[in-house]
Amino acid sequence: MSEDGSTLARRQLGKYLRDGREGRGLTLHEAAKLIQRSASTLQRMEKGGVAQMRDVDLDALCQIYEFDADHSAAMKGLAAQGNELS
Repeated sequence: MSEDGSTLARRQLGKYLRDGREGRGLTLHEAAKLIQRSASTLQRMEKGGVAQMRDVDLDALCQIYEFDADHSAAMKGLAAQGNELS
């Protein structure tokens, strides 16, 4: 996967995470607190700026945002693509 492809996957994942958070009516600070991370870290995740998305964070966010199994699997696929190095 090219670097551009992994960046695109991270940005797409971030958009879905942001949409999920907003869909649940949570602020950055509220959602970050639920996963025991800082709001700035969650914001970087949502902007595609985290090169290695941690499985534990993604699993927690999918659960908090009430993503179904298919949606969660798609998020994990995008995270795997985004975690690839060039």
